[in-house]
Amino acid sequence: MNFQREFPLSRPEWKNKNVLSGFRTGFSRPDGMYMMSYTCDLIRMTPALQPEEQLEFPSVMCNSMKYAPQFQSAYLTGFPFLLHRVDVDGFKKANSKWMLLSMWVEPIPGRDEIAVNGYRSIVILDATSLETRRVIRAKTGIRSLAVDQKRNLIYVAQYFRGELAAYDLDTGEAKGAVFVGPLLRAVNFSEKNDRIYTGSSQGIYEIDPNIFEEMNTI
Repeated sequence: MNFQREFPLSRPEWKNKNVLSGFRTGFSRPDGMYMMSYTCDLIRMTPALQPEEQLEFPSVMCNSMKYAPQFQSAYLTGFPFLLHRVDVDGFKKANSKWMLLSMWVEPIPGRDEIAVNGYRSIVILDATSLETRRVIRAKTGIRSLAVDQKRNLIYVAQYFRGELAAYDLDTGEAKGAVFVGPLLRAVNFSEKNDRIYTGSSQGIYEIDPNIFEEMNTI
């Protein structure tokens, strides 16, 4: 791995921003366009990684941002109260929704839906209007979500409990939970490898998702 280049975040409008909630996440498109969040501002970069345009949002920080090319939309969790949708092609604010303590957003493959955590819940929203379609009851302290399209499951990283939980995407039925360790912050599902990847303060884990087939309740 070789270091390529860096770019300074030194524009005047960022001078008084809280550094602790600064750069959080970003994504790139095949055309070379790159977008990143800084606090909860969204910044469009040129292919040479120079700031080009900026959108400001009334939130403390953006903990998660996901790009859904099928809707040409980017979704930002504006902690602590709002979820934002951005029209990527037009680089403009599309709409927002009040979401208490939202930390993570995840587009659902093959559907016109996204999943976002609420307080003790996972809320399934229409990907365009952001209207609520259904609510899955869960535990507190959700930090990350991942969707398993093959099994119709959503995996949930429960930060305070240190558990990786699984729920049915349609019925909300709890399929089980695996203890991973304290400070569980991230979960990803690899469709290619058919494995769940997650990590806590105890390490990084590769988990066979079939483990949840033998569990009945959380």
